[in-house]
Amino acid sequence: MKSPRLIIGGSILVLQLIIALQNIDPIHVTVLFWSFRMPLVLVVMIPLIAGGIIGFLFAQWKRRRARLAH
Repeated sequence: MKSPRLIIGGSILVLQLIIALQNIDPIHVTVLFWSFRMPLVLVVMIPLIAGGIIGFLFAQWKRRRARLAH
């Protein structure tokens, strides 16, 4: 049986790709003092990828910390 985390993660990835590919129009983005245009797909995907990387690194740090404690 597949891991529930793998199934949920794969489902989220597929849904995110479908949403992203339907939203390729450029939009105006303002962040603090900067203002620029970029495709909506990037506005949606960048935080998703950043969150995935941060979550992965946090999980690795937590595992390493638990291993060193024993």
